[in-house]
Amino acid sequence: MNPRYPKTTSYKHRQGAAYYEAVRKKAEAIGREIARLERPGPLVEVGCLDCTLIQEIKGPWTERISIDIESRPRLKGVRAYVSDFMELDPLIVLEEEPSLVYCLEVLEHVDDPISFAERLCEWVGHGHLIVTIPYKWGPTPLRPYPKELGYADWVGHKHDHLDESHLTEWIGVEPHEIQHPGSWLMGYWDFAK
Repeated sequence: MNPRYPKTTSYKHRQGAAYYEAVRKKAEAIGREIARLERPGPLVEVGCLDCTLIQEIKGPWTERISIDIESRPRLKGVRAYVSDFMELDPLIVLEEEPSLVYCLEVLEHVDDPISFAERLCEWVGHGHLIVTIPYKWGPTPLRPYPKELGYADWVGHKHDHLDESHLTEWIGVEPHEIQHPGSWLMGYWDFAK
């Protein structure tokens, strides 16, 4: 963890961001559709840090599961796993296929986003997936960062200047829907179709 960019402040400082509201609205719409058309399953959050969004998303979820490589605050009604997502076996964690898996602000931080995205899709199965990434972020005169650090060291990104093509390349198929909430990009896939 970069001490100049503490993980525990991430959600606290961004919880009013437009993309969190966009994710919440999309997830709740998916939940309503699932309740109407199919048997609901778990809601799974990957790379949750200190985010409490999993508690806030209304829906018919049979349970709420969060996975992060580091510990997070305990959340009522959420089964949390402190584990490397790439090594965690979904057959051990899940009793049924998830209805929705979401992964916010993670792919830009991992060494191999394609492998990570493939793992996300394994977990999703025939469910739904939401992924957010920063939209065209990178060092610019308008986005200052500490001069003694490289930009990537400051924000912890391994990938920057991301756009729609990255979501398609990393997930392996074009999203069913793309939104641009604020300075973020949200992709949605429906693998049930």
